[in-house]
Amino acid sequence: MGADIRTEIETNKGRVDAILKTANHIYIIEFKCNQTADVALSQIHTTGYADQFKTRDETTVHLLGINFSKEEKNIDDWKEEIL
Repeated sequence: MGADIRTEIETNKGRVDAILKTANHIYIIEFKCNQTADVALSQIHTTGYADQFKTRDETTVHLLGINFSKEEKNIDDWKEEIL
């Protein structure tokens, strides 16, 4: 598929749950359980997980906050921001 995905990438401020890269897009993904997509996106912002990718001219950076519900055993909330 031409995509590279890495998980649990260590940074000086924590661990990014997943980063998926394609030729023109980078997806920074934070997963939560029984919280909200907003909490996940907030973590991406406060830790600066996307900072290293903001200066790439040809690449669109997507921030994804995804929450899983233990009760529903499925995704119950997700949000995307595009930088």
